[in-house]
Order: sequence, then C-alpha cells, then structure tokens
Amino acid sequence: MMWKNLSTSIKLASPIAAFYCLWRTKPLQAESSSPQPTTPQSPTPGLKDPRVDLVYSSDNGGGQTKYLKWEDYFMAITLLAERRCKDICQTRAGASIFDETNKIVGIGNTSKILHKDAECHAELNAVLNRNINDLKNSKMYVSNFPCNECAKCIIQSGIKSVVYYTNKKGTTEATQKEENDPYKDSKYMLEEAEVNFKPFQTFLRQITIDFRGKDPKSGTNSQKDQTQKKNKAPKGKTEATQKEENDQCKISKYMLEEAEVSFKFFKTFLRQITIDLRETPKENEDSITIKTPLTDEEFFMAMAFVASARSKDPRTQVGACIVNEEKKVVGIGFNGMPLRFNDANTNWGKVEKHGLPSKDPIVCHAEMNAVLFGNAAEMQNSTIYVTLFPCEECAKVVIKAGIKKVYFYSDKNHDRNPFSRKLLGDAGLEPEQFNPRPGREKIVINIERLDERCT
Repeated sequence: MMWKNLSTSIKLASPIAAFYCLWRTKPLQAESSSPQPTTPQSPTPGLKDPRVDLVYSSDNGGGQTKYLKWEDYFMAITLLAERRCKDICQTRAGASIFDETNKIVGIGNTSKILHKDAECHAELNAVLNRNINDLKNSKMYVSNFPCNECAKCIIQSGIKSVVYYTNKKGTTEATQKEENDPYKDSKYMLEEAEVNFKPFQTFLRQITIDFRGKDPKSGTNSQKDQTQKKNKAPKGKTEATQKEENDQCKISKYMLEEAEVSFKFFKTFLRQITIDLRETPKENEDSITIKTPLTDEEFFMAMAFVASARSKDPRTQVGACIVNEEKKVVGIGFNGMPLRFNDANTNWGKVEKHGLPSKDPIVCHAEMNAVLFGNAAEMQNSTIYVTLFPCEECAKVVIKAGIKKVYFYSDKNHDRNPFSRKLLGDAGLEPEQFNPRPGREKIVINIERLDERCT
C-alpha cells in the first residue's frame, strides 16, 4: 500500500507542504497509466487567418468600436442562433439568455417537434437548454417579440428583462393600433410581472465572419516575445528593502492589485507539524445562409468567432465555445484582461510600456474564460470550438475540464505550440481543424436600422 512507502514520521516546517505530500501520492499512480499519445492533425496548408468585420452606420455618433459592445454581442449571438432554424419552420427565431455577469446561460432557436405543425419556440428552447438551475434576474435577447406562451415561460423562469430585435413585420409602434397588436397579451403579462422589455438599438449594421480571412503575415504582428531576466531576491530581504525591478512577483502583485484581490504574508507561531503514518487503515474500514441552415459545427464555430469580436485585444482576437454531448452551449469566452481591470491601465503591447507589464503574462485566454465562465459540471466529454489552436496553458485547462474533442480553425502558431499538441495527444484528444463547406466560407449577420424594422 502507498502508506507503507512513506516515512513513518514526517516533520515539516510548512503545514501546506505536509498535506500536499499526502495529496500527491495517489495522482502519481494515475498519471503513469495515461493513454498512448496520438498525433494531432496537421494544419490545412494555405489556410489564412479568419476575420470578423464590423460595419457601422455613417451616423454612428462616435459609437464605432473595433470590438463588439455587450449589447451588440448579445444580439449577434441571438441572430446567429436564428440561422440554425430548419427550412420547415414557419417562424424563424433565435433567443439567448445572459446572467447578471454577462455570462451566456441559455440559447435556442425555433425547432419542429414530432409533428410537422408543432413548433417549439426559441424562447422555450433557450430556457430548457439553460446550463444553470436558476435564471433569476437574467436577461433574454430575442429576434422576435415573445408570444403569450413564451411570455409565460419568461416570467415563470425569473427572467427580468427582454430585448427584442423585431416585432411584427411591416408595422411600427407608431402606426400599429393597440387593438390589432398580436402581442397585446404578451406585453400586458410582461408589464404585470414587472419584466422590462425594449427594442434593440444599435449603430452596428453588419457582422461578417469570413473564414477565408486574411494573410497571417499581414494581419498580425510577428514580433517575437521579449523576456527580461530578473534576479532572485537575496535570502532574508524584506518587502520593504527588495527593489521593485528585482521582484519576481511584480506582475502577480500588479494583477492582484488591479483586480482588487487582497494579499498578505502568512504569519504564525506554529513551527512544526508531525504527521504519524504508522497506523494504516484497516481493510474493513470505509475510505473517505437563410435557406441553408447552419450545421452544428458551423454554428458553434461561428459562435466562437462572434465571441472573439468582444475581445479588446487589437492584435489577436480569440474566441471559444464549449458544447456538451447534448449539443448545448455550456461555456463561451474570449481573450481579455482579468475581471475588474481598468482599461486605462492596460498595455496590449508585447513589451513593457510606461511601467505597465506586457499583455502576455496577464491576459486571460479564451479557453480559460470559456471554462471558468461556463457550467463546469456539464463539461465532461464535451467539445470545444476555438478560433486559434490552444497554447500549452490552455491545453491543460481543456484536459482538466473533461473536454474530449477540440475543433480549431487557425493554426498560425503551429511551430510554437509543440508541447500543447503533446499534452492533448497524451490525454487522448485529437484536435481537428475546422474547414467550412464550399459556399459557406462567409456568414453575414445583417442588422437593420431601428426605424426600418418593427418596434
């Protein structure tokens, strides 16, 4: 037994080290029986970097940005979900739900069920496809105004606000008579239940996901990472006397301070813990295109691309989408600075500037955010769609999250990610490159002006 292999008495100056020693023994045995390595697929030659283009109206009033704002991001996901509807659906619609921290918790589109005339509306599907138990105080974005049955579902689910893209085709709020309003009952119910609803307004006019992309050489900065060697602080130096430029924890402290995470030295009068392992457990004791709907692969990869457009990184925008075995989205993320970071204190460059660290050791990658912002309990045997092949650190996160399949699009850093490929291969994952169908190299999401659609 593993207990016999340990010393009968362990005397450690650090309490943490003692417990770590115990915790580490069993996992070591599990690691030795890892699956045989598999060789990931080679990237498709000549494939260019994908691109997400945003087109704004000329009278945007300075509201144009190089990344999607939250409201535009939410509606883009919703309109993309609408593109999954089959041709046989009479009412094409999409719906998405976001919680108070802007995490996506549900998504759905109109679908047929059993009978040709029986449709399950997008709002109901989004609620049923949720990846959390409680939707209290969440917000729903819909491409069509909810019918009375969907309004009931929204109210009973605890959703507190609804943003709709269109009302009834061909009529506007100014010209539509209340007695002829097909959504009269829905509006009454939502108002009585104190569920806020409003039309979607934006200066954004079009989102284009171009899988054909652009030449990586002209699209990204190929500047090599510059690393600075820092001397280890002499033993016995205190925080007061240690120079900041020689502090190996400088970047970590900066990140924690920016995120308002308090940190302090561990102080104690405890000097020794003795763990006696001579007594072993007894054997009897218990151990403690509108016409052509998007395929699943196209839809989930497009979701990752829309998410990437939320990133404020001017050099590399990356998105990730995690889908469980039931084809439900359980996590979505994009690369960006840690939570609560101030944009004014952000350096997106590859080298330190104005006393601010470079982005590389600080930025949170899309894969990590998708896992941390998602429902971890639903990620076992799931699939992740990423716009860029995962780096070494993200490969670790993917493996530990229980993800079993990786679809990637761009592999421009192929020569710089050898260890991440080995990690994924040793874990039994075989990354597969996504290649769009002929004729589906570009997905366009058009957004009409508010006065040109129904309100």
